[in-house]
Amino acid sequence: MDLWGVLLTKHHDHPPFANHTDMYKTIDTIRAGEVPWESFMMSYKGPRPAHDVPPWMDQTYDVWFCDPQTIIKNMLGNPDFKDSMDYTPYREFDVLGSRRWEDMFSGDWAWDQVDEIAKDPAAAGCTFVPVILGSDKTTMSVATSHTEYYPLYLSIGNVRNTVRRAHQNVVALVGFLLIPKTNQRYMSDPDFQHFHRQLYHSSLSCILRSLKSGMTNCEVVRFGDGYFQRVMYGLGAYIADYPEQVLLTCIVQGWCPKCLTFRDDLNGSDTEHPVLPRCKEHNEFVIDELDLGTWWDNYGIIGNTIPFTNNYPRADIHEMIFLPDILHQLVKGTFKDHLVEWVVLYLHKVHSKDCALQILDDIDRRIAAVAPFAGLQRFPNGRGFKQWTGDDSKALMKVYIPAIEGHVPRDVVRTFPTANALAQLTGLFQTLAVDPATISHLHTRGLNGGSVEEESGSAIDGQVDAKVRLPRSPARGRAHSLAQLANELYLPMFDLLYQVRCFLQEQLSPSPDVDIFIYNLAIATFCAPSNICGTAGMTSERIQSTLNWRNEAARHDCVFVSTNSEVSSMLGMEVAWVLAFFGFDYQSKYYRCALIHWFSQVRDVQDEDTGMYIVAPDYNDDGTSLLAVVPINSLVCAAHLIPFYGDKFIPEGLKHYSSYNNFFGFYINRYADHHSFEIA
Repeated sequence: MDLWGVLLTKHHDHPPFANHTDMYKTIDTIRAGEVPWESFMMSYKGPRPAHDVPPWMDQTYDVWFCDPQTIIKNMLGNPDFKDSMDYTPYREFDVLGSRRWEDMFSGDWAWDQVDEIAKDPAAAGCTFVPVILGSDKTTMSVATSHTEYYPLYLSIGNVRNTVRRAHQNVVALVGFLLIPKTNQRYMSDPDFQHFHRQLYHSSLSCILRSLKSGMTNCEVVRFGDGYFQRVMYGLGAYIADYPEQVLLTCIVQGWCPKCLTFRDDLNGSDTEHPVLPRCKEHNEFVIDELDLGTWWDNYGIIGNTIPFTNNYPRADIHEMIFLPDILHQLVKGTFKDHLVEWVVLYLHKVHSKDCALQILDDIDRRIAAVAPFAGLQRFPNGRGFKQWTGDDSKALMKVYIPAIEGHVPRDVVRTFPTANALAQLTGLFQTLAVDPATISHLHTRGLNGGSVEEESGSAIDGQVDAKVRLPRSPARGRAHSLAQLANELYLPMFDLLYQVRCFLQEQLSPSPDVDIFIYNLAIATFCAPSNICGTAGMTSERIQSTLNWRNEAARHDCVFVSTNSEVSSMLGMEVAWVLAFFGFDYQSKYYRCALIHWFSQVRDVQDEDTGMYIVAPDYNDDGTSLLAVVPINSLVCAAHLIPFYGDKFIPEGLKHYSSYNNFFGFYINRYADHHSFEIA
């Protein structure tokens, strides 16, 4: 430091620090790193029996959390988010004047909250910061002798959805909610159940207490653009599945957490008396005027539990939660618990037991024979697993429709596309918001369950042109000439050479001895804001074409090929099977291309039963495959095809990697991912 000062003396300047102690003090004042963990203890404070006191009444419970106020300030001050943050509510319309909703500040709720805050003259000009909470009790993190914990996550509504889904730092682990345990003797004790519910709400209230003063008084916070602004916090949303919604809203299991519809009439058949929404004021009125039994039986209210939102201004737990519970009510409820079980019951109803079991075995073989696809879970044993998870249900519904066609009547098949389309759309809405299960997956940095293909690529920040590119380095040990490539793929040499000539636009044909470079995959980059994407909606995926996939067999993916860039969706695309990615030098130019086998649509419209297009491989008059060499930039993205099985049983030993070789008709699986759903 002294030497630095001497060097600056000739410039009549001084170093920024007086000495090394001053420099260390400056470094220590920099706020960086993770927010430290804190804890508090909770215990039962209610009446006790004179004798035989339950052990849970004497136990203390530790609750661990990070200061949510500090977490939110770090998010607001993150320079990565400065261009993707909303400061005021807005209403967005398309060119036709129709309202559009995407980010939290584009909705009416944020607008209404700001109107309420604006009634206070002292709050003029402040920025509203809605707090988004989420938890998933199925994601158990820690278990001790008398307590289990599961994670609580926090985000803010100012950050736009594309950023929230692309950056882990927009969603933070803020604490661990506890589940007290006790002896089996007391598990059904009403006192213990009440303690469990109140402990849950009291824990949430204590974790969020540092935000309370900032919900009525403005605080000054430094934002990512370097400017300081006044902010006011508010509880915005709590994302949870239905079982936890019941706990959050203090209602009886089976009742709706959003409205007062009777549990046995959720469709609201009484048109003369409209269903009223639940709200804090109505709950308080019912609790004050009626007895405990009436709360429970007529309104589904558990009135002896105080919701954590009662301790915070402008907060109503019934407004905070989102319906429906996409996982339990739409995916597992509609698909697995209703439709799949319905098919099983139907088969046993109309066939003998032995025949029904044979058909179910064939359905399992059909599911297992589906070709691999990026991000799609495989089922090597079909649907024959004991414990269904949400991922199992969501993955199985993507391949289930073709598997049952031919074994059940057309009317049964037609019910599934509606359910699948609904799940795709609601899944799209879910991914545009905060999904605690996905957040948990990100938090654990790669820990996942199930056999999911891991080559699905990643989110890409920034706006780039949609394209497909080859890796920088070619594959080792693959063909280095057209003759070797033809030999690898068991193709006629003259056919391959002819396609390369066509690709070079009738120029002199390259020599069969020209050096070529084979690539085992291509990387597709495209805009798909409904998939896991970057800040501008960009994502990437890998398209495989290799002779040895995971030391098992060859894998050649299918793709969408753009044939008319002026027409959107399937009208401007064809489907092809990629046999090889390769490149070569010709007349001082390096060409990157793909050798493909064309597929043609059987009909120009979707199949009315399954809701999917049907394609078939094209062949020449002599029975050879209709091949083409196309530029790599004509490929759009990967396509997933599922065989058209018909009403025939498939053989026992059929493998998934030979799916594209053994069938003559295929469905374009529009349910493989959100991007495929938008294209096909």
